Amino acid sequence: MQYGYLTFNAVESIYNLDGMNMVIIPTDKDRISELYQCTDLTNFLLEFSDPIYKKSAMYIKDIQPRFDNSIRCNPIFISKLADNRRIDSFELTGDDVDEFFSPSRYFFNLHCNSKLSPKELVYGKDTANIFKFIYREKSVEISLNYGEILKNGIASDLKLHAKLFITFPETDDICFVYQIYSIVVRFLHFVRHQQQHNLLPIELFGKIDDKKSHLGLLYDKLYIKGKFNGGDDIESIYFEKHISNLLQLFADDENYPIAHLPEVAEWSYEYTAIRFLTIFGAFERECKLNAALYEISYDSQIKSFKTALLLKIDELKKVTN
Repeated sequence: MQYGYLTFNAVESIYNLDGMNMVIIPTDKDRISELYQCTDLTNFLLEFSDPIYKKSAMYIKDIQPRFDNSIRCNPIFISKLADNRRIDSFELTGDDVDEFFSPSRYFFNLHCNSKLSPKELVYGKDTANIFKFIYREKSVEISLNYGEILKNGIASDLKLHAKLFITFPETDDICFVYQIYSIVVRFLHFVRHQQQHNLLPIELFGKIDDKKSHLGLLYDKLYIKGKFNGGDDIESIYFEKHISNLLQLFADDENYPIAHLPEVAEWSYEYTAIRFLTIFGAFERECKLNAALYEISYDSQIKSFKTALLLKIDELKKVTN
């Protein structure tokens, strides 16, 4: 396994992947000092393997030494791939997708508009919409699908979910895949007006023998079953015409400020000192990016009013002190 400039072979170290954290323990405790030299490393990709997912990777934010002769790696995301295949798409599902792209709202509106026709949704799917944006000169397309209730066989939850299927030019750069995923997640944060999300690990797809095949998984946090962050009836019907433009906004500006959003939608009207500061910070950033619009005053009306006022004062001076 490679850690920046240090290498620990599988026979020299063991690791335990517990949820979103990796703990690395050298089998030779006398070499712990070498392992501790890695604690200054930040923001790098660590590749590892397990019996099933031969090509796995963890993008590590930082490393913390522990008191039991080990180190803990704190990741931003983890990917698990069965082998070295190129990725060209992934599927995103979870509570936030279901709430924003509500299946019940979609089919109820079709019924009200007399456009509802019998569809085979147990194994089939209905494509409701397609959104597009450009990221780093690469075209990205998102299909909003409903259906495939028994996609996972007897392991399915037997519920109708909204699913976002994202396609892009095939790549072996897992960081590029995560960046596209992050654009969609930040979009969901923005439209749902909260900084938290509860999404299932995304399913990665690519071609094997010219057929779309499941390659593995990628996730940035564990999915908590039964957890729901309410969105105050914020649904896609209010944003439908603007979704592609909003996605493009987040693709063009990876630092677009969302730190001022509440942690969850229920806290929308709670304003702490930190939230006030982040709101003002977001406002100031927008002003600097559009200085010609926000920071240059157009005072022609004020000048004409001032001139008229001075003329009136001069007239009054002729009449009275």
